[in-house]
Amino acid sequence: MPMKSNIQTCDFDELGHALEKIETDQLLLIVDSRVWQHYQKALENHQPKNKNIILYKSLEGETTKTIEEYEKGLEFFLE
Repeated sequence: MPMKSNIQTCDFDELGHALEKIETDQLLLIVDSRVWQHYQKALENHQPKNKNIILYKSLEGETTKTIEEYEKGLEFFLE
């Protein structure tokens, strides 16, 4: 069965509202560790209150684009 993905874009200020509109009670988010360093407080402030969010902080930049990092992310979410 093919994976059903819903890829969306939004302005950073609309992030919380965009996440709230997704019809699920749990979200799995992957965030680049460099992005997390710079935007942690803003991202935390935009998290919707009605969703369980599981956050995986990946390696930064090109180093995250490997099969090994992909496997680490999958293992993290499956635990």
